[in-house]
Amino acid sequence: MQGASAISVSAIRRRHPLRRLYNWVLGFAHKKDSERALFVIALIESSLLPLPLGLFLVTLCLGAVEKSFRFALVCGLGSILGGMAAYGLGHFAWQIVEPWLVPYLISPQMFAKAERVYAGNAWLAILTSALTPLSYRTSAWVAGAFGVNSGLFVVASIIGRPIRFLLMAALVHFFGERARHIIERHLGIALLVGAVVVVASYLIVKAVD
Repeated sequence: MQGASAISVSAIRRRHPLRRLYNWVLGFAHKKDSERALFVIALIESSLLPLPLGLFLVTLCLGAVEKSFRFALVCGLGSILGGMAAYGLGHFAWQIVEPWLVPYLISPQMFAKAERVYAGNAWLAILTSALTPLSYRTSAWVAGAFGVNSGLFVVASIIGRPIRFLLMAALVHFFGERARHIIERHLGIALLVGAVVVVASYLIVKAVD
């Protein structure tokens, strides 16, 4: 009976939608299209839509630990190119896209705050958003809209984005099996922690405002 109960619990876990998605991404890590998919997701996440790029990257790394740093570089390249596209969108088409972005994706208060921050130290603002969970996509839009030097934006992005993703890959590479066991046993908690980090980042931004 005890064995049957364990099997039943295991089967329920495997059928959970989040568990199925997690297992699918783990298996996808070894497929030849995994890097291409990661590149496209990174490109879209940094230019247009809020996608769970970090979660996708980490899960791919857990699925193929030996490819962790390669995944990170692919992710960084896609993110930088997406950021450049977002910068171009803000610089050349802000009057067209502003009604779609403000207030739906960027609050007027955040936009006004960003204007003050960029006027003070655009380099630090871009580098911070490139390195941290704060929105790099929003930073790129705003940098373009405010006419921040494009060379400065590209250099800060080239420094910040790869470092962020390489650090994530390094954690998986060196603690991969341990991290994988913890995540697989406590997937819900792991997702909750990720959500807390995102919310905490947002609250920090609001507190500084």
